[in-house]
Amino acid sequence: MRTSRQSKRLTGKRLSHIFVGIAILCLVFFAGMLLGLPKHEKVTPKVMRLAITPTLYVTGSSGQVDPINQMMAKLLPITSVPAKEGLTFIVNTEAGMRLSVSGKIDADNRYPIIKVGMTKGTSNGETYSKALYAVVSYLAAHYEVKSMNFLGYSSGGTGVMTYLVDHGTDLALPMVDTFISLDGEYNMETPLQPGETLGDVLSNGPEKITPMYQYIAQRISRMNAHIRVVLLEGDWNSSLQTDSAVPWADDFSIYPLLIKNRNPVSLCLYPTTTRHGKDTTNDYVVNFVKKTLYSAEH
Repeated sequence: MRTSRQSKRLTGKRLSHIFVGIAILCLVFFAGMLLGLPKHEKVTPKVMRLAITPTLYVTGSSGQVDPINQMMAKLLPITSVPAKEGLTFIVNTEAGMRLSVSGKIDADNRYPIIKVGMTKGTSNGETYSKALYAVVSYLAAHYEVKSMNFLGYSSGGTGVMTYLVDHGTDLALPMVDTFISLDGEYNMETPLQPGETLGDVLSNGPEKITPMYQYIAQRISRMNAHIRVVLLEGDWNSSLQTDSAVPWADDFSIYPLLIKNRNPVSLCLYPTTTRHGKDTTNDYVVNFVKKTLYSAEH
């Protein structure tokens, strides 16, 4: 039989073993916390966002999306790639660029058409730039935007170009592949000056420079040099060199800036019998846009 003293010793040994075991478990637990060892956690599955390559169609100084709707009536359907209408944004430029969003992007719409208008029309490039920043930020927050394209009509071209020199190298925003300028305005509709030729403008820039042009010129180096730019201008009156509203000297005025920044850029005078306000319905323009942005090789 064990004596009470021996029993106490055995009990003491058992307790010491228990305490040592507890201490070891505690050390393992805290070491795991410190060293980042795997722990059993509840994992919430991530929701996969739809991957898209949208084209943003930016309207002119009226702010209304009607000119873009008129283009869509001729542009659609697009059968070469999965592209159809997606969202329409109306930006309230007088209320902190608040967005009104309508429409939806279906899962099979990989190249959605995004229409951008405003509650109040403007020709101010900086206002456009802020509006487009709000729209692009929304798209980036809700979708996986692989890259995107722009078509800017009239003052919408001003806005897109201003956005590109403001945010063109912002890595937090989706990259821009192509910008199609349709009768864009970049020098306040300034025509050729006495003795000045269109060749002079294309080589050296406009002789008369407005604040609108100066803003772009001072920031052109901020624009991503990989963005391809197409300057489309209507040949409504060859002798006056105008599309009826925007002189060729204005629309093409940014050409030397883009060349200096090493952007791929091309010029196109397209035939038209309609005035500036109807150029979004021009068959040449519609077919050009379809081929440029939605070819099978796109």
